[in-house]
Amino acid sequence: MGMTLEVGKQYRRREFQWRVLLWVPIVLAVGIVGFLLYDAINQQVQLRSEQSYEATVDQSLAHTVRYLENNYFDTSQPPASSEAYVRELTDDIAANFTYLFQTDQQADLSYTYAVSSQVTASYTPKGTTDIKTVWSDSYPLIRASSGRSDDGTVRIAEEVDIPFREYYERIERMNGGLALLLDAKTVVTFSVTVSGTANGLPVNEQRKMQMTVPLDQSVYAITTQYDRRDTVRSLAEVGQEEAWWRTYRIALMTVATIVAVGSLAVLIPWRRQSFERNPYRRELNRIYRYHDGLIIHTQKPFDMAGRDGLSVMSFDDLLNLSEELHVPIIASKLSATATRFIVIHDGTIYSYLVGEIRQDEQELPIPRRTVKKRTIKKRT
Repeated sequence: MGMTLEVGKQYRRREFQWRVLLWVPIVLAVGIVGFLLYDAINQQVQLRSEQSYEATVDQSLAHTVRYLENNYFDTSQPPASSEAYVRELTDDIAANFTYLFQTDQQADLSYTYAVSSQVTASYTPKGTTDIKTVWSDSYPLIRASSGRSDDGTVRIAEEVDIPFREYYERIERMNGGLALLLDAKTVVTFSVTVSGTANGLPVNEQRKMQMTVPLDQSVYAITTQYDRRDTVRSLAEVGQEEAWWRTYRIALMTVATIVAVGSLAVLIPWRRQSFERNPYRRELNRIYRYHDGLIIHTQKPFDMAGRDGLSVMSFDDLLNLSEELHVPIIASKLSATATRFIVIHDGTIYSYLVGEIRQDEQELPIPRRTVKKRTIKKRT
């Protein structure tokens, strides 16, 4: 026996719902977080692979005070180091400067250095602590010298003689001739600048060593000021410039995570509630999920006019009939809230209705246009 049905392959169309809009910020936020994580990992690898160098700086400053021939101290041999010295017996002072700059790898370096002495006469007004300079003059002890090094090491060792008596007598003449009582001192400064490149990175290192000798005290002490040992580390400029981006990266990741979690917090309960409140859609999804391969979907509602019909209690009953009679199950969507599944055999229609047709809805109209028909023969 044969029967004719107006059927066609139909792709179920999902209605556009506002919950789809919630996936937009979720996808964007997840994408942003993923990109930022990738960028953070890549940046760490880049920083670890960036060129860098480390250098150590060692400095020392020693002095020797030489006395004039006198009856108080033995000047036939170098004097023992002391914490204080007699001004009237001092002839000159020998200062020894040593400087070592050494990198942990090969480097092309150039350096310049000089030693100068600054003699200053000053006074402090009564009732104040402000020091006023009356007279000052500079004396070069070693004029600017330069050199180069291609092994990453700069060594400088210099000894200078500080004409202490010359400075002291000049201050004494000024005080005596002008009837002044000025405070005076000389500051000897060793300055060095190292520049060049180490491991492809710029080197610009500047250091100073200073020694201060009072000229206005009958018994004076010498003070020094310098860094004995220091370590210099340098990273590529790219790593330093990226520091600001790391701060913004953390902020962006935080905002994107909040957006994603907030959207999911709204979407998940909404979908659960929507699913629980729509038994029609839940039942329909269950049928299609397990039996869609056995169902034929019509392009329009099936016309049951003039046919005998029997309603079954469940879709499983209809499924059993289809298997026993070897006929297909036909799905006919009647409205937005109802779908009828039918099995046709010997002019009798067995049907199972999912959902319900509401009073304010009508069954979908049957188009009057002619459509192509194909015959489905009953399997024997």
